[in-house]
Amino acid sequence: MSDLSAILVFPNSKDVALASLGFLKVYEMLRHQLEMVDLAYLPSSARDPILSPRQHLLVGERTRSEARRFDVVAFSVAYENDFVHVPELLASAGMAPLAEARQDAFPLVVCGGFTMSMNPLPIADFVDAVVVGESEPVLEGMLAAIAEAKQKALAKATLLKRLRDLEGVFVPSLGDQRVRRVWSGTDDIAPDPGARAGSHFGDMVLVEIGRGCGRGCLFCAAGNLYRPVRMRRAEAILAGAGGAGKIGLVGTAAADHPALVPLLERFAAEGRSVGLGSFRADAVTRELAELVARCGVQTITLAPEAGSDSLRARIGKRISRRELLEAVTTLARAGIKRIKLYFMIGLPGETDEDVEAIVDLVRALARVRGRAQLSISVAPLVPKPHTAFQWCGFITRLTFLRRVAILRQIPKLRGCSLKVGSYREAWVEAVLSKGTRSLGSALLEAAQSRTPLRSVLRARTLPDIHAALDTEEPLPWDFIESGVAREGLKRQYLKAAGRGRT
Repeated sequence: MSDLSAILVFPNSKDVALASLGFLKVYEMLRHQLEMVDLAYLPSSARDPILSPRQHLLVGERTRSEARRFDVVAFSVAYENDFVHVPELLASAGMAPLAEARQDAFPLVVCGGFTMSMNPLPIADFVDAVVVGESEPVLEGMLAAIAEAKQKALAKATLLKRLRDLEGVFVPSLGDQRVRRVWSGTDDIAPDPGARAGSHFGDMVLVEIGRGCGRGCLFCAAGNLYRPVRMRRAEAILAGAGGAGKIGLVGTAAADHPALVPLLERFAAEGRSVGLGSFRADAVTRELAELVARCGVQTITLAPEAGSDSLRARIGKRISRRELLEAVTTLARAGIKRIKLYFMIGLPGETDEDVEAIVDLVRALARVRGRAQLSISVAPLVPKPHTAFQWCGFITRLTFLRRVAILRQIPKLRGCSLKVGSYREAWVEAVLSKGTRSLGSALLEAAQSRTPLRSVLRARTLPDIHAALDTEEPLPWDFIESGVAREGLKRQYLKAAGRGRT
């Protein structure tokens, strides 16, 4: 076990941190490899116990040691809108937010998480090293290199060059060198961490059922960046669940797990309740619906994404209207009380008629919902790097408002509600998602001035995010080898965008 110390920081609130399975897994991995490990998160106020009482510096929740006293300060960043909290938390720790201003090798600032595999450039100037891909194949080698640097008192520049040579590690100060996303084998996926007090999931134990999805939806970054598909063995899932009475099954394509039905049968027989994410409509069977109901599931999420069969086909979501109707009918008859339906607007080639098709589809689903309530959520598409839609422009505000007005018919349908995602938040996410290092100064300004990032960005001259990108030009994040061929993505995009304009 290394004598290094590390603090793992989640750039959002504590309840969100403790509901992040990836964050908790990395924490457990660090605890098994290092002598001293702690965690921290975004303070809720100046009196939050995660800040020291006198100097109001960020401290570890368990040890109460100042974050800046650890050898490694590691961030787990899952969402682009949390980017602004990275420089904010570094400043809260009493550290210089910009990496170039931190001359000493320690504390070393490392960043990982889902967004780092897409595009880490907006926060690149704040961190010393970035893990691109999954942590399991990288962590041991990275910690060994850092421990050796500490033992030999190596200069920071020397340490960074050694880290750059590790597969799956990006060192921003050494340029945008090629780096390959790495992933773990099925049997190497880190064990599940169990429940932690303070999570908004309460006493539910989160268990990873698998990684990756073979469905190929063109908008889905997770579907590309968690490749290849790896379904964990049923024995590993049961071991992760332990004796917990509530189990949350987490995975990009949980309904595709070959042992899902036997697992649910066992949990139901043992009187345990289960939480599940979204289901593919074509995966819903009478047997599955009745099983999840027996396991205490009251809410199931389906994600049609678009209202018409034709638009769903163009975005790679090959689910028919008939399959959606059958899925809702089956779930309602099994006793599921609430069915969530997710849609996006701003898809390439989308027209107002496609949005009217959402209303028409919901109207048809409302007729077969039985006693189940239909909760409709709609959000603008945020184009993501390393997907076929990375070249798409982001929907304009006027088009968004016009199409949302069409959807206002939905709450008038009996048993249906409508929730529309924030355009402002999605706009910021879209800017950051396809941003470059130039956004670092905006993030720093927002963090230092406590000004909303949106206001800072609005005051600057930015590239037009509503315009489609040139498919023949290099993209800023091309230095990341995601494992998905750019030419294949380009063909998919051009085919999907073959008609209409947003």
